[in-house]
Amino acid sequence: MCPRCYENVPKSFDVCWNCGTTSDGQEDRDFVAEPLDGDDSVQPRATFDSGASAVPEAAPRCARCGSAKIMPDVRLVDQGQGSDGVSKVVVFGNPDALLFKDRRYGKVTADLCGNCGHVELRVDNFRELYEHYRDSFDA
Repeated sequence: MCPRCYENVPKSFDVCWNCGTTSDGQEDRDFVAEPLDGDDSVQPRATFDSGASAVPEAAPRCARCGSAKIMPDVRLVDQGQGSDGVSKVVVFGNPDALLFKDRRYGKVTADLCGNCGHVELRVDNFRELYEHYRDSFDA
């Protein structure tokens, strides 16, 4: 996974195909993004700088097959009894506690490829969850 834009990048690649960053986080100055099918744009899809949100520059593509047949933000629905219908992840601030584990939740959404069926999951408040996770080691 790219440390800058979080794109799935095979280990055989020297740099991220999306933003040109090496696996150790260095920008490759010789990198030039190639245009997507029929698109003259050569901008990376998105980058996630610390604290800033990025807006995709081009249509999302499937990480597995490269198709543009993406259904963004598909909801995963828990059909269990008593469910509120929203899939979530949980991070414990105090995982060793018997009862009061200091839970933080994040809503899960997905992108679904209409060509190959590949699903990519995403959590809405990943930075907050990571901070909570990291803080659990300082306690």
